[in-house]
Amino acid sequence: MPSLGEDNIKRLAICSQQCVFEPLRQTFIEAQQRGEIRHTRPESLAGFFLSVMESIPFVITGSDAASGEVVVDEMISVLLDGLKPQVERD
Repeated sequence: MPSLGEDNIKRLAICSQQCVFEPLRQTFIEAQQRGEIRHTRPESLAGFFLSVMESIPFVITGSDAASGEVVVDEMISVLLDGLKPQVERD
């Protein structure tokens, strides 16, 4: 990034905002409107989602690596269900 120069970094940030962040934010807004997810700031959800996706290469490599599909399923579950243990209902 530093080698891109200040003007190019600004242009890339604007493109990222418009092409990646904003569509994700809108997706979370629409899911909230449909009652599929609880109301949390959509900006926070989009940022969290992007951070999680960015970490996948680090999680699926190494000696204790799970398959990419397992990792993605776990991350989506944490995003949608949270970290609290699920309560089994009778």
